Amino acid sequence: GGFATFLYQTCLQTLKWKNRPLKWKFGDDDKWDNGNIYQIVMANGRFYGGGMEIAPQAELDDGLFDVVIFTDVGVTDITLLHKIYKG
Repeated sequence: GGFATFLYQTCLQTLKWKNRPLKWKFGDDDKWDNGNIYQIVMANGRFYGGGMEIAPQAELDDGLFDVVIFTDVGVTDITLLHKIYKG
């Protein structure tokens, strides 16, 4: 089922994953950001992955994507997953 499968795979993949250096830019300005990236999420709704509230401010009917960037995530951060499931 959804919750258990996504929780298990999130933990498993986080244990295997190595953050990657990335350079990114949003908007029309000339400012570039960079860092070690675990994940970049573009969301039009608040939830994904078995009930993870990944973008709490996202609204389906506002015509916008919310962007969430996870930087420098490590094995010890698995203990914070409950916060994503609670929002």
